[in-house]
Amino acid sequence: MNMKTAFIIAENKIEIREVPVPEISENDVLVKIMAMGVCGTDIQFFKGIRKIKFPHISGHEASGEVVEVGSRVKNVSIGDRVAIDPNINCGHCWYCRRGKFNLCKNKKVVGVSLPGVFSEYVKIPERNVFKLPDSVSYMYGSLVEPLSIALHVYHRSNVQIGENVALFGAGTIGLLLLQLLPKVGVHITVIDKVDDKLSKAQYLGANRVVNLSDTSFQSLLEENKNYLKVIDAAGVPATLEGSVELAGPGARIVWLGLPTADIKINAFHFLYRELSLYSSLAYNFEFGDALKLIEEGKVDLDTIITRKFKFDELDKAIEAQAKGDSIKSILFT
Repeated sequence: MNMKTAFIIAENKIEIREVPVPEISENDVLVKIMAMGVCGTDIQFFKGIRKIKFPHISGHEASGEVVEVGSRVKNVSIGDRVAIDPNINCGHCWYCRRGKFNLCKNKKVVGVSLPGVFSEYVKIPERNVFKLPDSVSYMYGSLVEPLSIALHVYHRSNVQIGENVALFGAGTIGLLLLQLLPKVGVHITVIDKVDDKLSKAQYLGANRVVNLSDTSFQSLLEENKNYLKVIDAAGVPATLEGSVELAGPGARIVWLGLPTADIKINAFHFLYRELSLYSSLAYNFEFGDALKLIEEGKVDLDTIITRKFKFDELDKAIEAQAKGDSIKSILFT
């Protein structure tokens, strides 16, 4: 049996091809993909910002229906609706044995080092699928992965009551994270360059929004707001460097955006303010918790999902998100 798969065959070029449906092993399940999300990583692959070997099957945010199970699969059945955790760890390296699965030395990632979910079918280990409750749609199920990332950032940031928080970037992760941060006793400033994104941030609970297209960063520094938590969800040199400049004495800085260029940090400023710099990579145990938040209606996903496309419109979906015309684009098979 064949299936349709989207290949990035060159920079800014996608080709839909017919290829054989993957054969599963005894511990795998075969998932018919129903909904897929476009991520910044997919944009970087498509645009050639992050170098990959062509042809490449991208995509790592997805949900679907199990249509085949391996002989040793115990807890998943044909017909189950599932969300896919694309991070496949080895389970036995030094990091995995200590619960730091995101740092696994042998980790494989669907859509990065393994064929991605921009396809009609994907094979995945049984332990990497999570059953969707009846109340969670396939569309929402495709957003469990980015919500897991936001939840991990939340844990890394350790925001406390009484703190001023600055959040660079009002994209998918930034807006999901905003909803997780405490709203009582915490003042959250969201910083971006797109009015529509900032309007959504305000709607989702930001106390203040700042558009750097019409407000100088220097004026922010001069306000001396004493931000004790500064989180960068943009991943561009200006915001990464700016996060260090904006942080108040004793602050914790958390980076999660994937940078595409080297940056310079003011070491004197960093040292004499006794700043702490944390990074946040993917997630560990948060996937199940993220799914529970969606099931309980604790996060607003509809505000973030701004465009919907058919699977064969993948190039349009990526372009829309790359241009800022969409915050989160969802594709359906």
